[in-house]
Amino acid sequence: MPELNEKQKEKLSELGAYVFNDSDGKALNLNRERRPPTKIKHYDDYAYYDGEWIIGTDIREGKAKMIFLEDLYEGWLNNNKMAIRGRKINVLDGYIYDGELDNDKPNGKGTLKV
Repeated sequence: MPELNEKQKEKLSELGAYVFNDSDGKALNLNRERRPPTKIKHYDDYAYYDGEWIIGTDIREGKAKMIFLEDLYEGWLNNNKMAIRGRKINVLDGYIYDGELDNDKPNGKGTLKV
């Protein structure tokens, strides 16, 4: 994984570690494995991904951490998309979303701090 930039380090230090609730991911594919962190393409952006994959596929699913140039995401992925519950931090604009997600977007209960 690449080094976090100073803004990312500062924000993560303020917030503390993300806590996964394993019951959130019970509906996901259980045939998951961890692989070494890798660079991935996510839409038009690149990210470093550290998380779970469905065994024998290139599908990212399960517990995940993604580091973008100015964003961080810690939470669940379902079929390569931010889903179920997670925390997205935009260090450039200063917002933090922590809550439910579906298809890479906030959906349901959550909090947005600006």
